[in-house]
Amino acid sequence: MKLIIPQTFTLDSSTVTEAAYSEWVVGSTYATGNKVYVTLSEDTATEVTPHKIYESLADANTGNYPPDDSTNWLDSGATNRWAMFDNYVSSQTENASSIVVVLTPDDRVDTLALFNLDATGITVVCKANTVEVFNETYDLERSDAIGNLFDYFFGPFEFLTELTIPVSGLYPLLEITLTITKAGTAKCGHCVAGLSQTLGNTKYSPKISIADYSTKSTNTFGETYLNQKAYAKTIDIGLTLKTSALDGVAKKLSAVRSTPCVWESNNPGTEYTSLIVYGFLKEFDLLLQNLNISECNLSIEGLI
Repeated sequence: MKLIIPQTFTLDSSTVTEAAYSEWVVGSTYATGNKVYVTLSEDTATEVTPHKIYESLADANTGNYPPDDSTNWLDSGATNRWAMFDNYVSSQTENASSIVVVLTPDDRVDTLALFNLDATGITVVCKANTVEVFNETYDLERSDAIGNLFDYFFGPFEFLTELTIPVSGLYPLLEITLTITKAGTAKCGHCVAGLSQTLGNTKYSPKISIADYSTKSTNTFGETYLNQKAYAKTIDIGLTLKTSALDGVAKKLSAVRSTPCVWESNNPGTEYTSLIVYGFLKEFDLLLQNLNISECNLSIEGLI
């Protein structure tokens, strides 16, 4: 199992348009229902990321900086360009045919992780000082999910929705070009450029479940309606590790408490998307069994 800690980066370019609204201007007056997006701090000196959309909650709304004024402005989430970088898996960046983004990490990274994909192919190209050091294309079709010949000929195609890409040779200030393609509308819920740390080997029989936030309501006639909402993936996993690594694993896990990370629970040779979660560590237990082998139990809750 690998813990992938997100690293900060600069979004150099994107083929996705920002938003269908104008950028907020300090001297402009906005009416109820007007929408704007914000890219800079109030003094316009610093970029604020992710870029977000705000809806005016009042008439004659002038001079109120949206991120700092929840009375006059409603936070409506990230712009289309930034939805794949906003820490929420359910909000997707969408673009016809392809999404092409160029990132420059602020520090070393060795893994890209993608979530809530609706795509058929991924290409990652990395350059260090203009020299190409990595270039790989991934077909997201799940041929191993076909159960029989009928499904092969007549069933719907299945594609990976989560993917981690280990990339070698990545250094600070490396340029990463990520291309997400689909014949239609390409979508990506979240993209992480991170640095991985090995925790141990995942034991068999992990518990995989979801936390469903759907609600039900019943009217005065007794009619019940189900309102489908988002859900979060949760996993409870056991690991085996060397006893000599016990203190190091405890330190790593304690350091990322309350921090959204990528938890890649596949062992070498497996590629189960159910075992890839972007979320936070709820709790962990370390069991010192003997001088050679110990165990660790993790409970992880995904972010929506």
